Amino acid sequence: MSVTFTEDNKPHVAETAYVPAYRRKPVRKGKVRSWMILAPIGGAVLLAAGATLLFNPAEPPAQPLNEPAETVALTPAPVPVVPLEAAPPAEVVAPAPVARSAPSAPAPVRSAPARRAAAPAVRPEPVEPVGPRPYEASPATRALNSAPTVTPSTTPVTPPAARAPTIPTRPLAAPVPTPPVG
Repeated sequence: MSVTFTEDNKPHVAETAYVPAYRRKPVRKGKVRSWMILAPIGGAVLLAAGATLLFNPAEPPAQPLNEPAETVALTPAPVPVVPLEAAPPAEVVAPAPVARSAPSAPAPVRSAPARRAAAPAVRPEPVEPVGPRPYEASPATRALNSAPTVTPSTTPVTPPAARAPTIPTRPLAAPVPTPPVG
């Protein structure tokens, strides 16, 4: 049987040279945009947040405590209390009587405020510093860590003579004769 090709069913012959697969350049379909990567991540975050809100009902805000828990008060050392000298009471002068239509309750009398004597200046005791300190070695440690002094000797040191290594040997056993094959 013979096959005749017309123009309709004629196989297409490429005019370019054949390039093996390992030499072909990769075909790029298009660039990967950043939104293509970030959109699924953002969708997953929104879904997780929605699921969290659905399954955890809203809780009322926490009430603050009326009294804080006991804490260690960091106060300075107590200062000795020095009693003030009492000032002599000031003389109270009564105002001149004034005629009034109705007698009223007697007005309270205020005394002059007592003057305070200047308190002697209290010098605070020096406080030992708190925090990291540099390492200070004791004299005994310094003595242990110091390198001993070495005096060079004037006599040369000769190394011991090198000996040749000894290799133990023993004679081989006599070979066992093999029987003839035959």
